[in-house]
Amino acid sequence: MRTIKRFPVLMFLLMLYGTLYAQPTITIGAPSVSLANSSTQVEFVLTYTGATTINLTSAKVNINHNSTSGGTIEVLDGSTSTPTVRISGVSGDGTYTISILSGSSTDGTDDDAGAGPSAEVTVDNTAPTVSIGSPSSTLANKNSTISFVVTYSGASTVNLTSSKIAINHSGTTGGTINIVDGTTTNPTVEISDVDGNGSYTITIAGGSATDGVNLDAGAGPSVAVTVDNIAPTISIGAPSKTLASKNTTVSFPITYTGASSVNLTSGYVTINHTGTTGGTINIVDGTTTTPAIEISNVDGNGSYTITIAGGSSSDGVNVDIGADPSASVSVENVAPTAAITYSPSTGYYKSGTSLTITATFSEPMADSPVPQIALSGAPTTLGLTNMVKVN
Repeated sequence: MRTIKRFPVLMFLLMLYGTLYAQPTITIGAPSVSLANSSTQVEFVLTYTGATTINLTSAKVNINHNSTSGGTIEVLDGSTSTPTVRISGVSGDGTYTISILSGSSTDGTDDDAGAGPSAEVTVDNTAPTVSIGSPSSTLANKNSTISFVVTYSGASTVNLTSSKIAINHSGTTGGTINIVDGTTTNPTVEISDVDGNGSYTITIAGGSATDGVNLDAGAGPSVAVTVDNIAPTISIGAPSKTLASKNTTVSFPITYTGASSVNLTSGYVTINHTGTTGGTINIVDGTTTTPAIEISNVDGNGSYTITIAGGSSSDGVNVDIGADPSASVSVENVAPTAAITYSPSTGYYKSGTSLTITATFSEPMADSPVPQIALSGAPTTLGLTNMVKVN
């Protein structure tokens, strides 16, 4: 019975001793953020228990670095039981914790033993990077769509929109921007509808990606794209002859301007008939910038021109639109006839009689070659003799 009575007294004395002689304690709360860079302010709220006097200063705070360095320490409300330690300006890429050295508080008899380390803070001072790949083609016109593949490295979130893209013009204007897969780490920028003649590049403004704490700084300029909106042209020269028959070959010289590639074939050439039909088309030097078109075997009586359809040449991005009708060639496939008259017209002539023979042709005759006449039969024979044009 006596042992049972003494036990509560002993326990009371032990509890009283613990209360009178226990050290103050400190606990370090979780950091306000667990991911930071050098610009981030990270706060740790401390809790003092059992202290009658508190004087927490930055000298009592240690930053424990793991691949990081530096840092600024601020203490807020350092004389209260719930002060705040604010850390900023930590360099490098790694982690850190904080510890509180002993002696920042007392209960009048004993000082605290310090605290820590705290929960870890990850430091990331390397921003995501952006690179712009080569254009899908370095030569374009207004109708071309040029793609640039973009690569983000070190980003946890990407949101590339057209507002982040600038087209940098040199002799060009306009342009439409389209983004494909803009929230991935490999989006594509598509550029089309660029006017003018010159070149352009693209740049990406900063801030389209983050790693959770840092933003990218943008990228560019890209490789240049040359813009050519002037198509090659074709001109058809004068025909070698403006009067022809079925047996005549008429040649048209052709000139291409601004073309890097020419492939003129007979399929591009049309004979435009007026009273004529048929015709054979032959191309000479069709892969040069100065080919020739030969036309022959045209039937009928009338005229013709030729035209060239578009697409027989290219400057690498534009094709020609063809050429308008050439100068006209007249075709005559009916031979002229002549009516012979004699003066005097008695039909019988004595030796020594002067005889005028007149040839009247069914259509005007050229001055060259000069028409000739020959007479045969006994007793008078006359070899080929030039006739005199009188009308």
